[in-house]
Amino acid sequence: MNKIGFQNFRRFANFPELEYDGITLLVGKNNSGKSTVVKAFLLIGDFLKSKNVRTFSFGSNMFEDANIVTYERALNVNAKSRNEDFIRFHYQFNEFIIDIEITGEGERTNADILHFSFTDTSENISFVIKPQLSTITISKSNKEIDDTEETNKLHEELKEVKSLIENTVLKKSSKEYLELVDQYNSLLEKGEGLVQKWMSEEPLVNETVAESNQEYKKRDEFTVSSYFTDDMSFQEIYNDIIAESTSKYFLARGEDAVDEDTVEYDINEIGNYVGFYQNKALVENSFDKFNKFIDKLNFKYLGANPAKQSALFAVRDKNNALAQAVHEYKQLGIDKAVGSEANIFVKKWMGKDNFDIGENMVINMHAGEAYEVKINKNGKEIPLADKGMGSIQSMLLILRLACVIHKKDMKETTDLLFSVSKEMHRLYDILNPDVVIIEEPELNLHPAFQSKLAEMFYEVNIKYGIQLIVETHSEYLIRKSQVIVAEYELEVSPNTNPFTIYYFPEEEAPYRINYDKDGSITPNFGNGFYDESSLRALELMRIKRQKNA
Repeated sequence: MNKIGFQNFRRFANFPELEYDGITLLVGKNNSGKSTVVKAFLLIGDFLKSKNVRTFSFGSNMFEDANIVTYERALNVNAKSRNEDFIRFHYQFNEFIIDIEITGEGERTNADILHFSFTDTSENISFVIKPQLSTITISKSNKEIDDTEETNKLHEELKEVKSLIENTVLKKSSKEYLELVDQYNSLLEKGEGLVQKWMSEEPLVNETVAESNQEYKKRDEFTVSSYFTDDMSFQEIYNDIIAESTSKYFLARGEDAVDEDTVEYDINEIGNYVGFYQNKALVENSFDKFNKFIDKLNFKYLGANPAKQSALFAVRDKNNALAQAVHEYKQLGIDKAVGSEANIFVKKWMGKDNFDIGENMVINMHAGEAYEVKINKNGKEIPLADKGMGSIQSMLLILRLACVIHKKDMKETTDLLFSVSKEMHRLYDILNPDVVIIEEPELNLHPAFQSKLAEMFYEVNIKYGIQLIVETHSEYLIRKSQVIVAEYELEVSPNTNPFTIYYFPEEEAPYRINYDKDGSITPNFGNGFYDESSLRALELMRIKRQKNA
């Protein structure tokens, strides 16, 4: 489950958690808060990637493009009047729940971290860092788990996938068939994990650790804390508390005493250090998983940059989104990788059956300074600059997505060289998918091509495992998503519907729009979206009647 929420950020005093997955469409009037959600994603991603537990930055180039510059502009205008001079972000990505609380001063581009925590829900282990107090706390809660519902659900999923495999007409060598087999094996593996985690009574540590005394028996709960200094990195802070807590465990047992010094602990402290040591392997695993999650986290922001009509696309033109997309495409060598997924993707979507831009594209470099892009169509070579703005805008989006697909494909190819299994690739996509945030992709597009966007996004998600968060005003994109849901029966089990819609009213919090099996949606959008065309038609009828009268 993936969620995002925040408090005192821009126009929202309290933004309720919004679930996202697959293809999430953000719809609403201007200034309703859609862009605020996009900005929250970008800020959280940048902070996590920095691994800086003291400072939260608003100053990167990407944030300037997204109109985020200072703490004062990020803080809700009424927060200080409520004595709430802080911004809080809540983010969940699969098993990790992350909380970040910051405060700052006016025009500063950096804010101070008040609280940073992450919880591994698979093990109920939490890490809490408070830089203002220079403390780190690691704890594990003994949450009672009812496995009946999840086990039953898993069993049903296994039956459904097995039935699909047994009754499929797919060739056993096809990609789709192999993916079904991978899915079935993964569910089996998950089932074994459930049994081991929730039903096994075997201890998680070596028997020599346990003692006959009550306080040394297996413990599922503990809390340990430590202080750190300003010059310590994220990894060093963690290493320090692990070493200190391990040392205190042995001291609590009367071991490793220094000279004749003795350290006295009350029964609760002893229990915490024992619990920590018995679960030390789980703690280390959770921290390692979180670090890998951060390293693989990839938010790609595709802003609503109007493409420029120019014959040459300069490499150094950072303000020209198309020039930068062409440069990245060329540098990745996608134009030469004829059989690659990204190259095939470009040719397909620029083709006649889709955005009808041309059959092929040729990119030539001039003096190492600029690219010239020509489109082959009907046997003629036409400069991309001479195409209409709709074609240029479509090409910009296609190239950007192709670069994301190619990087993902290259990563998987590299892993295969090191004998990483196909199942591991699938699990990797689940744990660390690429998230592409797209702002107003319908810019300059004809209504028919706006509908094509829904088809392209569906393919990007289903075929390449890339999550999409799309801020849009396009009624045609939404309506085509309804057609796709109905056509492929995405709301019929065991199918999964990747489309999610959130509507942002002008004043209130956003609400979710749900798809039905026939593609219809409930509840309705607010005024000024789906109803606008029918209202204008009624208005014309009224005027016509008046004139006839």
